[in-house]
Amino acid sequence: MPWHVAKVNGYEHQAWFDLRRRGVGCFYPVDHDYGHKKVKKKGDFIIVPRWPGYVFVELHDANDRAIALSAKHVTGLLGSWDETGYQLAEIPRRYMLDLMEARIRKLHVKGGATFNKDQKVTLALNAITKITAKFKDVIDGGSKAVVSVETLGSSYDVTVDIARLEAAE
Repeated sequence: MPWHVAKVNGYEHQAWFDLRRRGVGCFYPVDHDYGHKKVKKKGDFIIVPRWPGYVFVELHDANDRAIALSAKHVTGLLGSWDETGYQLAEIPRRYMLDLMEARIRKLHVKGGATFNKDQKVTLALNAITKITAKFKDVIDGGSKAVVSVETLGSSYDVTVDIARLEAAE
Protein backbone atom coordinates (compact mmCIF):
# COMPACT_ATOMS: atom_id res chain seq x y z
CA MET A 1 0.00 0.00 0.00
CA PRO A 2 1.52 3.38 -0.96
CA TRP A 3 2.07 5.90 1.83
CA HIS A 4 2.14 9.64 1.23
CA VAL A 5 2.50 12.84 3.25
CA ALA A 6 -0.46 15.16 3.82
CA LYS A 7 0.21 18.78 4.76
CA VAL A 8 -2.08 20.00 7.54
CA ASN A 9 -2.56 23.46 9.00
CA GLY A 10 -1.44 22.73 12.55
CA TYR A 11 -4.25 20.46 13.75
CA GLU A 12 -2.60 17.10 13.16
CA HIS A 13 -4.75 15.17 15.63
CA GLN A 14 -8.02 16.53 14.23
CA ALA A 15 -6.86 15.83 10.65
CA TRP A 16 -5.86 12.30 11.71
CA PHE A 17 -9.25 11.75 13.37
CA ASP A 18 -11.19 13.03 10.34
CA LEU A 19 -9.13 10.93 7.92
CA ARG A 20 -9.71 7.81 10.03
CA ARG A 21 -13.44 8.60 10.24
CA ARG A 22 -13.55 8.78 6.43
CA GLY A 23 -11.81 5.41 6.08
CA VAL A 24 -8.35 6.59 5.01
CA GLY A 25 -5.41 4.83 6.65
CA CYS A 26 -3.25 7.42 8.39
CA PHE A 27 -0.55 7.82 10.99
CA TYR A 28 1.16 10.66 12.76
CA PRO A 29 4.01 10.05 15.21
CA VAL A 30 4.07 11.90 18.50
CA ASP A 31 6.49 12.47 21.37
CA HIS A 32 6.03 13.22 25.07
CA ASP A 33 7.38 16.66 25.98
CA TYR A 34 8.12 16.93 29.71
CA GLY A 35 9.76 20.36 29.52
CA HIS A 36 7.05 22.28 27.68
CA LYS A 37 5.96 25.59 29.18
CA LYS A 38 2.40 24.22 29.59
CA VAL A 39 3.62 21.45 31.92
CA LYS A 40 3.16 22.54 35.53
CA LYS A 41 3.86 19.43 37.65
CA LYS A 42 6.89 17.18 37.64
CA GLY A 43 6.18 13.99 35.72
CA ASP A 44 3.43 15.52 33.59
CA PHE A 45 3.86 15.90 29.86
CA ILE A 46 2.07 17.06 26.74
CA ILE A 47 1.88 15.16 23.48
CA VAL A 48 3.58 16.93 20.57
CA PRO A 49 3.72 15.85 16.92
CA ARG A 50 7.15 14.65 15.79
CA TRP A 51 6.72 16.50 12.49
CA PRO A 52 4.35 19.42 13.06
CA GLY A 53 2.18 20.16 10.05
CA TYR A 54 2.29 16.69 8.51
CA VAL A 55 0.31 13.43 8.69
CA PHE A 56 1.13 10.23 6.81
CA VAL A 57 -1.73 8.83 4.71
CA GLU A 58 -2.23 5.52 2.92
CA LEU A 59 -3.79 6.20 -0.49
CA HIS A 60 -4.88 3.35 -2.76
CA ASP A 61 -6.62 5.20 -5.59
CA ALA A 62 -7.96 8.56 -6.80
CA ASN A 63 -11.00 8.20 -4.52
CA ASP A 64 -8.76 7.98 -1.42
CA ARG A 65 -6.83 11.01 -2.69
CA ALA A 66 -10.04 13.03 -3.06
CA ILE A 67 -11.21 11.99 0.40
CA ALA A 68 -7.84 12.93 1.95
CA LEU A 69 -7.84 16.34 0.27
CA SER A 70 -11.37 17.07 1.52
CA ALA A 71 -10.61 16.13 5.14
CA LYS A 72 -10.58 18.80 7.84
CA HIS A 73 -7.30 20.71 8.15
CA VAL A 74 -5.62 18.92 5.19
CA THR A 75 -4.23 21.56 2.82
CA GLY A 76 -2.50 19.32 0.29
CA LEU A 77 -0.37 16.29 -0.47
CA LEU A 78 3.40 16.55 -0.85
CA GLY A 79 4.90 15.80 -4.23
CA SER A 80 6.66 17.38 -7.17
CA TRP A 81 5.97 18.47 -10.71
CA ASP A 82 7.43 16.69 -13.73
CA GLU A 83 6.59 16.57 -17.44
CA THR A 84 3.57 14.33 -16.78
CA GLY A 85 2.08 16.52 -14.05
CA TYR A 86 2.05 16.53 -10.25
CA GLN A 87 3.48 13.30 -8.80
CA LEU A 88 2.82 12.48 -5.16
CA ALA A 89 5.88 11.68 -3.07
CA GLU A 90 5.71 8.05 -1.93
CA ILE A 91 7.09 6.81 1.38
CA PRO A 92 8.44 3.24 1.09
CA ARG A 93 6.45 0.76 3.17
CA ARG A 94 9.55 -0.44 5.08
CA TYR A 95 10.20 3.13 6.30
CA MET A 96 6.61 3.47 7.45
CA LEU A 97 6.81 0.16 9.33
CA ASP A 98 10.00 1.33 11.06
CA LEU A 99 8.35 4.62 11.92
CA MET A 100 5.24 2.92 13.30
CA GLU A 101 7.32 0.58 15.45
CA ALA A 102 9.52 3.37 16.85
CA ARG A 103 9.02 4.10 20.52
CA ILE A 104 7.68 7.44 21.70
CA ARG A 105 10.57 9.71 22.61
CA LYS A 106 10.62 11.63 25.87
CA LEU A 107 11.69 15.21 25.20
CA HIS A 108 13.29 17.62 27.68
CA VAL A 109 13.35 15.20 30.59
CA LYS A 110 15.21 16.89 33.42
CA GLY A 111 17.31 14.44 35.37
CA GLY A 112 16.35 11.80 32.84
CA ALA A 113 18.60 9.09 31.49
CA THR A 114 22.09 8.81 32.91
CA PHE A 115 24.92 7.06 31.12
CA ASN A 116 28.29 5.75 32.26
CA LYS A 117 31.55 6.66 30.56
CA ASP A 118 32.24 4.34 27.56
CA GLN A 119 28.70 2.91 27.73
CA LYS A 120 27.29 1.95 24.33
CA VAL A 121 24.40 4.20 23.34
CA THR A 122 22.26 4.61 20.25
CA LEU A 123 21.90 8.02 18.69
CA ALA A 124 18.61 8.68 16.91
CA LEU A 125 19.47 10.65 13.78
CA ASN A 126 15.78 10.63 12.82
CA ALA A 127 12.78 8.38 13.42
CA ILE A 128 14.24 5.67 11.23
CA THR A 129 18.04 5.89 11.38
CA LYS A 130 20.05 5.18 14.51
CA ILE A 131 23.78 4.73 15.00
CA THR A 132 25.76 3.20 17.85
CA ALA A 133 28.30 5.30 19.77
CA LYS A 134 30.19 5.39 23.07
CA PHE A 135 29.09 7.86 25.72
CA LYS A 136 31.89 10.17 26.90
CA ASP A 137 30.56 13.11 28.93
CA VAL A 138 27.68 15.52 29.65
CA ILE A 139 28.06 19.24 28.89
CA ASP A 140 25.91 22.41 28.90
CA GLY A 141 24.29 21.63 32.24
CA GLY A 142 23.11 18.19 31.18
CA SER A 143 21.29 19.16 27.98
CA LYS A 144 24.08 17.97 25.64
CA ALA A 145 26.34 14.94 25.54
CA VAL A 146 29.64 14.12 23.89
CA VAL A 147 29.70 10.71 22.22
CA SER A 148 32.38 8.92 20.24
CA VAL A 149 31.25 7.62 16.83
CA GLU A 150 33.36 5.14 14.89
CA THR A 151 33.12 5.28 11.12
CA LEU A 152 35.43 4.49 8.23
CA GLY A 153 38.10 3.22 10.62
CA SER A 154 38.29 6.47 12.60
CA SER A 155 36.71 7.71 15.81
CA TYR A 156 35.02 11.12 16.04
CA ASP A 157 33.68 12.99 19.05
CA VAL A 158 30.26 14.48 18.40
CA THR A 159 28.12 16.77 20.56
CA VAL A 160 24.41 15.88 20.53
CA ASP A 161 21.22 16.62 22.48
CA ILE A 162 21.08 14.12 25.33
CA ALA A 163 17.38 13.51 24.60
CA ARG A 164 18.44 11.78 21.35
CA LEU A 165 20.41 9.09 23.20
CA GLU A 166 19.22 5.72 24.45
CA ALA A 167 21.12 2.89 26.10
CA ALA A 168 22.10 0.30 23.50
CA GLU A 169 20.63 -3.15 24.04
